[in-house]
Amino acid sequence: GRLNSKEFTLKRKKGASSGSLTFNYDGSDLTLQSLKDTQILIDEYFGTTLTRSIFHGQHALDGLLETTDAKFKEELSHLLSLDIWQQATTHARSKQREMMREVAKLDGMIALRMQDLEQAEKKLTTAK
Repeated sequence: GRLNSKEFTLKRKKGASSGSLTFNYDGSDLTLQSLKDTQILIDEYFGTTLTRSIFHGQHALDGLLETTDAKFKEELSHLLSLDIWQQATTHARSKQREMMREVAKLDGMIALRMQDLEQAEKKLTTAK
């Protein structure tokens, strides 16, 4: 991935009795002696955003999407301010209404053009 326009890689391996975690950022191996120390360093670089993103990315997203609105907002609040979520929701609803009006307008225009086509076909048939 990329963070602040710099490439990074994270590799986690979990075996039956041991595991490993490697962290490379901007061409440097920042892996520390222990998994715990490396995870602390990753958290310093990325905060909770990456941790939550990885967690939801590795598990069925359906579980998150099928939760209650309150639970979804609680999880979302770890990633971004709920003010941003509310602004995005308001904007999306407004855009949806605008697009629905446009669809209705276009449907009306199509209906008129279909009537015009029928009349033209009748004229053509009559002219033959």
